Amino acid sequence: MPGNTWEYYKVLREVGGPVWSPERDTLPWIKFSLLAYHQQAQRVQFRVDRSNGCWMQLMDAMDELGLSERQMTALHEVAMTGRVRRSRYERPKPSTPNRPPVISRP
Repeated sequence: MPGNTWEYYKVLREVGGPVWSPERDTLPWIKFSLLAYHQQAQRVQFRVDRSNGCWMQLMDAMDELGLSERQMTALHEVAMTGRVRRSRYERPKPSTPNRPPVISRP
C-alpha cells in the first residue's frame, strides 16, 4: 500500500498495541484496509485508462506515420514509463499464427 506507510503504522499501533488483546477495536484497521485498497484500485484504473487512451492514439496515427507494431510498442512504453529498455525493444515477439490483437478498436 504505497503512500500509506505512516497511516499503516499508526493504525497498527492503535489496533495492535504492544501486546495482543481481544478487547481492542479492529474497526480502524478494517477502515484503513478498505480505504487503502480502494485508493490502489483507483490508481490502477487511472493507469489502465491512460494506457488504453495512449494505445488508441497510436493506433489512429499508425497508418498516417507508417509505424510498425514494434515501433508502436516502443512509443507506448516511452509514453507510459518515460523510457524504452533496449533489451525489451530488441527481443523478438513470439510468432504464433493465432495471436489475438493487443487491443481492438470499439
